[in-house]
Amino acid sequence: MADIGALGADKGKGGKYLPLHNDDETPVTEGYFELRTKTYEHWLLLQRSPESYGSAEGPVTEIKDGLNVYSYANAENPPEETFINISGVQHNTVRTNNADFFEEVHIELEYNPESAFAPEVLGTFASIGLKKR
Repeated sequence: MADIGALGADKGKGGKYLPLHNDDETPVTEGYFELRTKTYEHWLLLQRSPESYGSAEGPVTEIKDGLNVYSYANAENPPEETFINISGVQHNTVRTNNADFFEEVHIELEYNPESAFAPEVLGTFASIGLKKR
């Protein structure tokens, strides 16, 4: 969707980013970097390289001190950020590989606008009976 930090619109000086669906007509307050998306779901994936000697302590502190994710409705009084350390915890990031996969696809199709998917993807889904109602 977009870079933040040094490669982002704020050029690493800190900024407020507001992801919105393409059709969202919410008036955006001055001072926000508006990010338009095809879907109604937004993910934030962060990567910060460790320091030259391999320590992650400095980068982790920078992220904790500089990141706050909250609803736009709470912009006037953002809540304090809560961080959960999941280091060393295994997570399965692979989609299911049984019949549940098709239910997952169906949920995504129903939740998001058709314009979020390429026509050939929609055609493939339709060929096996998965269509937006």
